[in-house]
Amino acid sequence: MTRDIPEPIMNMLRKHFPRLLAGEISGKDVLLIMGDEKGRPRRGVHYIASEEFLTAIRVFDSGWKNFLTLVEGGGYQMTLLPPDAT
Repeated sequence: MTRDIPEPIMNMLRKHFPRLLAGEISGKDVLLIMGDEKGRPRRGVHYIASEEFLTAIRVFDSGWKNFLTLVEGGGYQMTLLPPDAT
């Protein structure tokens, strides 16, 4: 099942991908849609979600306060891996 990546996680990803417009996840497959210099969708980039990234999605689904507890302090790493790393 494909779903949008929750907005708080998208906001965290935008710190590393400033041109990030949208993101979807299906199982471990993550598709990030990047914009061009004018903000128009340009291309999708495929990544594989790490276990920590999947945990963040599940914790977010369990409640906003749970998610804040997980990521507060900025030390939680939600790694995206290149498709050939698995």
